[in-house]
Amino acid sequence: MGKWIETQLGSLIVEEKKSTIQVQDASNFGDYPFFTSGDNVLTHSEYLVDGEKIFLATGGKANIKFYNRKAAYSADTYVISSEKTNTQYLYYFLLHQIEFINSNLFTGSGLKHLQKKDFKKLFLKIPESKSEQTRIAQILSTADKAIAQTEALIAKYQRIKTGLMHDLLTRGIDEHGRIRSKATHRFVVKNGIEVPEEWEVLEIGEITEHVGSGITPKGGSNVYGHEGILLIRSQNVLVGEFNLDDVAFITPEINQRMLRSELQDLDVLLNITGASIGRSHFVPINFPKSNVNQHVCALRIKNKSVGKSLFVSSFLNSYEGQKQIKRLLGASNREGLNYQQIREIKIPIPKLDDDTEYQNIYFVLSSINKKMETLKTNWKKLHSLKTGLMQDLLSGRVRVKVPENENEKEQQNV
Repeated sequence: MGKWIETQLGSLIVEEKKSTIQVQDASNFGDYPFFTSGDNVLTHSEYLVDGEKIFLATGGKANIKFYNRKAAYSADTYVISSEKTNTQYLYYFLLHQIEFINSNLFTGSGLKHLQKKDFKKLFLKIPESKSEQTRIAQILSTADKAIAQTEALIAKYQRIKTGLMHDLLTRGIDEHGRIRSKATHRFVVKNGIEVPEEWEVLEIGEITEHVGSGITPKGGSNVYGHEGILLIRSQNVLVGEFNLDDVAFITPEINQRMLRSELQDLDVLLNITGASIGRSHFVPINFPKSNVNQHVCALRIKNKSVGKSLFVSSFLNSYEGQKQIKRLLGASNREGLNYQQIREIKIPIPKLDDDTEYQNIYFVLSSINKKMETLKTNWKKLHSLKTGLMQDLLSGRVRVKVPENENEKEQQNV
């Protein structure tokens, strides 16, 4: 195998001329990608470069993209390529160093800017063989393609779920397992909302036996631990799921003083203050012992079941549910919901004394949720795989074999 060499980035790159196009000048209707310092890629009607290029943000924070065709870029974007190395390999090296670049090479008061002079002084170890660089870039590119395909599938199923949720929350499933339609079923207006004739439109207060939140324990974050009883806060309640990465824990003694807000299985949680107001999820069966602070409200449904809890939390997350929440916030001119307002939220709902339709809806949504969970798990695994590959391949810790004919061809070119 060929040796690796250490060199400065500046000795390898070719800098493209500075663009005169401002971000606001992007037509966003053109045929060519338009790269900026932001995360999103816009479009433009004219191109400035063609071939393998690396696009770097120069203002704000480090942002690095690679593209291999005709493209345009804004005045705040630094574009480089390389004739001495494989440009895509160089892209992956810089991507692997993005945290260092962001922390050390973006400086200045106010909006930070990339210090190009220091950037070009970056040292890197690279395979002397351009063929080995290319093989490494191909392996990492394959991982990127798998990640992109998985993201596309997640987006596809999210669109399917969104449409399905609307139908299930407004039409439901009939006794034959089919979503109702006006062609086959009678719809009527109840309490100002059109619903299937079999349904009711009730206020949250009519379908719950408890509506309330907790408190922040005396001492706040200073009394939180790393084990004990979960304290669910607004950042832990997402739309239809929990995020327990930064969950807080309280002691049994503190929980004993907060027994009124201790959660039960199938309680529906609703964020009632702050930027995440309106997000909802329900407590699954056999969830660890938990409590909530004052920013999260628990709704305990009468004759509760998994299907009912899923239905209510899904409605609160839906367009119609969010519309009512926003209207209540506007009417009170406050940045939070009170218990009375929550009890007044109207919900179109199958009859509470019959769990059959709730269960049917639950099974339909569960199947698509499981598919999305599998895809998200695969997405995380692919990201971990790519991270590991970058650590191994870009350091030379793990070498890739280059076919003999490629080495011979490279030597002949030299």
